[in-house]
Amino acid sequence: MTTFDSDTYRTELDQLCFSDEQKARMAQRLKAAARTNKVLELHGTQPATAYAQRRAPRQ
Repeated sequence: MTTFDSDTYRTELDQLCFSDEQKARMAQRLKAAARTNKVLELHGTQPATAYAQRRAPRQ
């Protein structure tokens, strides 16, 4: 069994390199997902408007 080493993880993550084309494709996917709130859905959260409505102070 291996244990998670956060220092090694961060170091390896810092060494990742992406081409300009890969970065552009990732940015396009993020923009498209943001327009449809899919980014929020992927993380199991609600869109900001629904969150704000639930958090509104009671009168």
